[in-house]
Amino acid sequence: MAIYRLTERLAIANNIEGALIEKYGADQGTRNAISFYISMIDAGTGSLSGVGSELLTSLHDGFIQNLNANGLPTAPAAH
Repeated sequence: MAIYRLTERLAIANNIEGALIEKYGADQGTRNAISFYISMIDAGTGSLSGVGSELLTSLHDGFIQNLNANGLPTAPAAH
């Protein structure tokens, strides 16, 4: 199953950024989201940190579970 970067980016924005902004307001929620993104990267290597790897694994597992439960959408989602 192909997973595209934009799909991942939108899922993270919706699930992480959206929740943080809703809970803490625009200013603090945005700062918290930036801190979260920073925690996803290992600064020494420039690769995913353990947190980043766990998040993307969970995200991919969710995509697969949704696909298995609901099948492919009949048409692409338009936003």
